[in-house]
Amino acid sequence: MGRGLAKGKRVLRFAQDDNSLHVEPMTRRARKPAKAAARASALATYAPFVAAALTFLAFLPALQGQFISWDDRANFLANQHYRGLGLRELQWMWTTNHLGHYVPLSWMSLGLDYLLWGMSPAGYHLTSMLLHAANAALVFLIARRIFSVASAGSRRSDDIIIASLASSLFFSLHPLRVESVAWITERRDVQSLFFLLISVLFHLESSMKERAGRAYGIALAAFVCALLSKATTVTLPVVLLILNVYPLGRLGGATGYFGANARRIYLELVPFFLLSAAAGIGSILALTPGRQLAISEKVAVSMYSLAFYLKQTLAPFNLSPLYEMPWRVDVLAMRFVVSYAVIVALTVIAWHARSRWPGAV
Repeated sequence: MGRGLAKGKRVLRFAQDDNSLHVEPMTRRARKPAKAAARASALATYAPFVAAALTFLAFLPALQGQFISWDDRANFLANQHYRGLGLRELQWMWTTNHLGHYVPLSWMSLGLDYLLWGMSPAGYHLTSMLLHAANAALVFLIARRIFSVASAGSRRSDDIIIASLASSLFFSLHPLRVESVAWITERRDVQSLFFLLISVLFHLESSMKERAGRAYGIALAAFVCALLSKATTVTLPVVLLILNVYPLGRLGGATGYFGANARRIYLELVPFFLLSAAAGIGSILALTPGRQLAISEKVAVSMYSLAFYLKQTLAPFNLSPLYEMPWRVDVLAMRFVVSYAVIVALTVIAWHARSRWPGAV
């Protein structure tokens, strides 16, 4: 028998001797890969929508929320300036540092909310929920790409999809997300993350293509939108740098950090770092910070924050929208000392496991 073509559940084969056509049933062994590929394709298509739908359903109680006394009063109830998208409102949105934040795109989405819903808080909550649901879908798409590259074909497609869906839902349904989604003032959180995730997704795409100018441009434009929604997204360039080391493997390892290829990647990231620096300086000016902690105190608070939010992620109990800074930071207090020990221990473990589990690092 000669070559064959699969069609439906039968195989068309051409005999080498007389070029006659024979129709034979497809073997079970031949059907299995086809069924697995079809199943994986269906999972990949529907999984982001499943993530978004489950996230939206989980946050439905937020529609019953109201404007609250923490910042919502100053931002919305007593603020006439954001109500609409006329020239006067847009001028205010693009020039104000209201309550210490420069977030013109977030104000624009809130101005649109006012045009759609007036002063009904349910409409504002609905917009935040839709953004968060979209973020869940984006996290799935990013996780799928990262897992696919990291596994280098050693994992089945449906395993990667299930792992990506689990990652998405762990992010979107975690109790730590409630503050950002259900507090109208924190629209800037879900909106800035929306643009940040788009930037990451298109950066991953641009790094995997020969001609990637369009994807790179979208990644850069999305980062600008993220910064104009909330300046905490200044950390994105470091995230992109890390992704280029692992799992993309464009930096480090056999590639190195100082060759011609590495310089090309650094040049790609320069615009991101420049935008990040500009937004950081702007945020400092907008906040007009008061008395600063000493360097040792800043290190102590930073180490404590890393350990604290790791604990809150693993055991999300006794949550609050606000954890007050103590009047005096005692760098030798027990909670700080324990934090130093936890962060140093985790760093040492991750470093020693860098070859076996590079993702941990």
